[in-house]
Amino acid sequence: MLFNSYVFIFLFLPIVITVYFLLQKKTSNAISQSFLVLASYFFYAYWNPHFLPFILISIYANYFIGLRISKTRSLPTLVFGIVLNLAPLLYFKYTAFLLEISNFLFGTQFKDVSLTLPLAISFFTFQQIAFLVDAYKALTKEYDVTSYSLFVSFFPQLIAGPIVHHKQVISQFRSLKSRYFSKHNFILGISYFSVGLFKKTVLADTLSRYVTNGFDNLITLDFFEAWFASLAYTFQLYFDFSGYSDMAVGLGLMINIAIPENFMSPYQARNLRDFWKRWHMTLGAWLRDYIYVPIGGNRLGALRTARNLFITFLIGGIWHGAGINFVIWGALHGIGVSAHLPLSRLRISIPKVVSIALTFFYVHICWVFFRSKSFERAVDLVSSLFGINGFNLPKNVDRILGIPHLPDEKPWISLIVGNESNKYLLIYLVVSASICFFLPNTRAFLTNIKNRRYLPYFIAGLLAIGIVFISRESEFLYFQF
Repeated sequence: MLFNSYVFIFLFLPIVITVYFLLQKKTSNAISQSFLVLASYFFYAYWNPHFLPFILISIYANYFIGLRISKTRSLPTLVFGIVLNLAPLLYFKYTAFLLEISNFLFGTQFKDVSLTLPLAISFFTFQQIAFLVDAYKALTKEYDVTSYSLFVSFFPQLIAGPIVHHKQVISQFRSLKSRYFSKHNFILGISYFSVGLFKKTVLADTLSRYVTNGFDNLITLDFFEAWFASLAYTFQLYFDFSGYSDMAVGLGLMINIAIPENFMSPYQARNLRDFWKRWHMTLGAWLRDYIYVPIGGNRLGALRTARNLFITFLIGGIWHGAGINFVIWGALHGIGVSAHLPLSRLRISIPKVVSIALTFFYVHICWVFFRSKSFERAVDLVSSLFGINGFNLPKNVDRILGIPHLPDEKPWISLIVGNESNKYLLIYLVVSASICFFLPNTRAFLTNIKNRRYLPYFIAGLLAIGIVFISRESEFLYFQF
């Protein structure tokens, strides 16, 4: 079930919220929690019921393994639990990639394997590994099975995060404050949801057709085509994923649960370290706490710190997907963050605008590898970004500048007139860049706005427009991870 669907907004969500608070008022917290668990299971199964038994087995197996670890502090049990979580992730997500590597390195003749990836497996696997590790460190409490099940399956964050930590949400499920309907939280939740829905349906989905055309349909792109297509994806991915995260935060607030923020204006970052403190913040925190720190962190000198950063980001790249492009994407970020360490010690003063532009340029180049379907395609696109495949101007721009058309011109983008489906792309890109670079993030906007008199009308307008654009209902990009 998609957040950006009529069945979710007008049927599932009102029923769940109404029944939940009625149960909180008339019965016990345990019963209302159990209802939320069942609603979350239904939400998950609505997409593909065949994988419901899989997530159920995962949840209950991890719960009892966690109980065992918390009582015995057994390292072998912890290792067993981690392997139990990673095994299905490796099987479903990386089997085809590993067989491809085997064929390339060892000349084996394994055939291509196509496996359907269980929805949200990457997210609930990381959440539960963190739980087991914390149980080994005596950082978990004696949670009941209902609270633990809700921690993993809570529908606002189940499908594509944020990656929540057990201590962030389980105590809230048990809190008396969560039992009573809060008008303030509900209105704030609606506001978050409306902003997120607008980001997804109006901004991200509008850009998606240009991304598909540029990355998948056209064989070779020249300089301008490559920049338009890659910028469209850079902004599409941001609005798509941050939109989902905003909606998740909003849905949690409607039920009095504070889900952690996941985006803080990442394209306004002045360096890559700053970028990763703002982009997919919960994944960055997970990688820091459960990969970077355990392998040494910054405790063993500059060279080993750089090595640990590189390994951490490489794992982060592999987590996103099985393919050489994800490995390269993670490696590029690992190299960039590692290189920032010695450069920062030079204390070179760089103007803010320049540092933001350089950081965005590097991130943007990395996104080309993230999105491209093959390494060769990514290299070709990056080459086009640097003008190696030509500088052919879009249709009518060359006429305005007094440059004659070339006979073999292949105009994809028209900035003023031409192909009706493409002529507004430059406007979309300018609007997207303005939002990302100059406007505050959702949290800052909703909490720091000075004139609140017109805010309800603004939010209502965003919600109405977002709902109208649902006619182009589409999946979220991070569903595939």
